[in-house]
Amino acid sequence: MVRRNLVYTLTFCYRSTQMSLIDCLLSHNGIMNMDNLCNWSLHTASGKMLVEEEIRLLAIFYPQLFGYHILQVGSFGAGKLLQGSRIANQHLLAESAEMPTLNPLLNIRENPNLHEDRIFTINQVIAPAEVLPFKTDSIDVVVLPHVLEFSLQPHEILREVERILIAEGHLILTGFNPFSLMSILRLFHNKTAPPPWNGHFYSTLRVKDWLSLLGFELISQQNALYMLPYTGSNSFILPQYLQCFSSIYTILAKKRCIIPPPMNKSWIPLPHLKPDGEDVAPEPTTYVKYKE
Repeated sequence: MVRRNLVYTLTFCYRSTQMSLIDCLLSHNGIMNMDNLCNWSLHTASGKMLVEEEIRLLAIFYPQLFGYHILQVGSFGAGKLLQGSRIANQHLLAESAEMPTLNPLLNIRENPNLHEDRIFTINQVIAPAEVLPFKTDSIDVVVLPHVLEFSLQPHEILREVERILIAEGHLILTGFNPFSLMSILRLFHNKTAPPPWNGHFYSTLRVKDWLSLLGFELISQQNALYMLPYTGSNSFILPQYLQCFSSIYTILAKKRCIIPPPMNKSWIPLPHLKPDGEDVAPEPTTYVKYKE
């Protein structure tokens, strides 16, 4: 019994450390700006590699996601993260009108299965991520690429996403792993560090806890980029079973709606039928055998 209690105590301390203490230690107090991260993803070699890797991860989830509308919050990757989606109506929400997109009007791509080109509309919306300008229960899929890490109100963003998602809608969330070898370098940067080191990285345990509180069900999780810091060579890739040291993670969650069971109806007994207004004798409930 003492040994079991000790194991429970150590497990609780480990989870608490992962969800709070280490997150605070690895967080950065610099200026968090999503626009700077988007510029970094477009104009640097590391940023372009990150975008290509996340496109590959999202391509794993997209074949099982259907609907009428898909929304990407933040212009990370300039809209390239939506390329693998089959949903025609695509929306890209950016906080600044100066951020470039892949194509604000039309995105024509070839469908190898149908041997024809399909036209996907990309609607660019300028609004803060904390107040999404969409109706309740109107979006089928929401993509959050590194949005929580560069926002001062991550909980409010998740609540807004839960509001606009339809029942059984899906959320795809990407983030930087605070326990990766790449994230350790943040300890050596000053407060004015360039992106992505100036964000607040959250562990998967904390993000999953937030999603569970909002009624989301975890469907799948993918980890990627196991390279050592500043290498960029495949010869220094870590084994993929060391998922706790991956640089990025992708979470697929589904919005669950609990439908209350119907209330028991109170049955009202019908009055006895009376043909021609005459009373009908009720049928006896007990029978006595007649003796002659």
